[in-house]
Amino acid sequence: MDGFTLSAVITACLNDLFFIRQLHCFVVFGGFDSYASVNNALLSCYSKEGFLEEAKRVFYGMGEGKDEVSWNSIIVAYGQHKDGVKVLALFQEMVWRGLVVDMFTLASVLTALTSLEDLLGGLQFHDILIKTGFHQNAHVGSGLIDLYSKCGGGMSDCGKVFEEVSGPDLVLWNTMILGYSLNEELYEEALECFQEMQRVGYRPDDCSFVNIISACSNLSSPSLGRQIHALTIKSEIPNQIQVNNALVAMYSKCGNLQDARRLFDRMLERNTVSLNSMTAGYAQHGIGMESLLLFEQMLEQNISLTSITFISVLLACAHAGKLEEGQIE
Repeated sequence: MDGFTLSAVITACLNDLFFIRQLHCFVVFGGFDSYASVNNALLSCYSKEGFLEEAKRVFYGMGEGKDEVSWNSIIVAYGQHKDGVKVLALFQEMVWRGLVVDMFTLASVLTALTSLEDLLGGLQFHDILIKTGFHQNAHVGSGLIDLYSKCGGGMSDCGKVFEEVSGPDLVLWNTMILGYSLNEELYEEALECFQEMQRVGYRPDDCSFVNIISACSNLSSPSLGRQIHALTIKSEIPNQIQVNNALVAMYSKCGNLQDARRLFDRMLERNTVSLNSMTAGYAQHGIGMESLLLFEQMLEQNISLTSITFISVLLACAHAGKLEEGQIE
């Protein structure tokens, strides 16, 4: 087996971390770590799966054998962990070395600027993207829209970015819907964007539904929420738990605890977010005992507790007159 064959094998095993680690051991003991293509394949797999420490170990172990692929991959890895300072430092060094950047690197830089809430830096970087033509790329455009919507740039700027992208994809549409849903004055626009996305031929995925359900929740429109709920059922979304969690939170926030609990009980899979949403719903509407019963289920099932869990439980204790239990919790 040569280095190029091994690189292909590693790339083919992208979603099998256990096997990738075994291959990594084989690479080291077999002397294949001198091949840049092999190291890049490992680095790319680790970065795409979000394993920063493993990616760093490969990257810094390559010495002077690093190329554009190596640098792009490590920047993506740091970007996924929202280490904005490190991403910007690596990007600046990459440019200083005269290496070629790709759309994933640029999107990671935008993610870094967003995590640092650096709108001015984002505006300056946007100018660079326009000069290089990358602003027309859908992946980069999504990063720009995310930056402007979360850092105070305004949805009018997001709209301009969207219009300049040649060939918007589903991710870009989802980012626009999210941007609108983050602004309490633009929930109606989020719904319009969701409808327009479907009119032009895109089928909503789990991210689309989570974003639009959030907007419906803030609109306090149970009837609209039920329509979206019916659409999720027809769409047969693979990653249903996130959508169901959003629906439970929406019904609870709108005061429709009966529908929230009905959906909660029918969920085939639940996690901390599911139980937190239902517990908080009961607590916020003064049904303390039900909230405490769900909390006991979380303890029995060893489900991870969060600050939201404890705030909901304390509120439930206050409503139920269980002050001693609140002190114990």
